[in-house]
Amino acid sequence: NHYACRLFYSILSNIADVKLFFFNSIWDKNTEDFINEYIQDEAPDLIAISLLTFELGLCNKLVKAVRRLRTSGETKIIFGGPYTFLAAESCLSIADFVCTGEGEYTLVEICNEFNKSKKWENVSLDHIPNLLYLQNNYVHKSDIQDFYYSRPYIDTLPFPAYGEEGICIYDGIKWQGDISIKNDFYYAFASRGCPYMCSYCINAVHKMRKITLRSPNKVIEELRAILTKNPNLKTINFIDEIFCWDGKWAKEFGRLYKEQIA
Repeated sequence: NHYACRLFYSILSNIADVKLFFFNSIWDKNTEDFINEYIQDEAPDLIAISLLTFELGLCNKLVKAVRRLRTSGETKIIFGGPYTFLAAESCLSIADFVCTGEGEYTLVEICNEFNKSKKWENVSLDHIPNLLYLQNNYVHKSDIQDFYYSRPYIDTLPFPAYGEEGICIYDGIKWQGDISIKNDFYYAFASRGCPYMCSYCINAVHKMRKITLRSPNKVIEELRAILTKNPNLKTINFIDEIFCWDGKWAKEFGRLYKEQIA
C-alpha cells in the first residue's frame, strides 16, 4: 500500500522537487537502467529509502548503483522504516543518515536545512528530529530523539499522493506511472500505534505503547478525496495496528462514514 511513502511525497512536494519510485522488491536490468538514467539526468541531492528487513539486499544494490555515479558529498542517502528501528547503527555502513522514529519532520527539516545553501557541507544536523549519522567517524544522534515526534501534528498532515506524475511503479516488466490510482481498493490509516506489547511485534522491541487517533472528520475527508480521484473505488481497507480503539471515536466515525461515504 506504500501509505507512508505517499504521505512523504505530499509533504515534501511543497519544498522540493520530489520523485517517488516503487521497486516492489525487484532488482533487474530494467530497474538498474531506470535508476542509472534517473541519477544521470536528475542528479538528486537526497534519496530516502523506506526499508523492511527482507529488502536490505535490494537497498544494497540501489546504493551501489547510486554511488557509482554520485558521491556522498553530492547525494545523501537516508534510511527509514521498520528495519532501521531495529538496527539503526548498522544501517550507517550503507546510508549517510538513519531516521530513528516517525520521519515526516525529519525529512522536512533536512530539506529545509539543505535548501538554505544547496550544499551538504553547510547543513547543520543537530536540531533535526530523529536523526542518526556519522560525525568524525563516531555515531551521533541529533538533539531531538522522540519516536512519536509527528503525533501532535497528525491531523495537519496532507493526504497520501495518488496519481501524481512524479510517482513511478515497476511491475516486474516495465516502469510506468502510478497505476495504483486505477485500483478498486484503497488502504487507509485512522490511527497510529497500539497499546499492547505482543511479543512477536516490533512494538515489543521498542516498548512502544502509544496510540494516536486521527479525528473522524479528517479520515472522512481523506476518503472523500480519494473517491473524487477514483470514483470506481469499491473497497476501503483500514490497516491500523488496532482499529476503533476508542468507542466514542468509533461511534462518530461510523455516523460520518454512513452519511458521507457508504
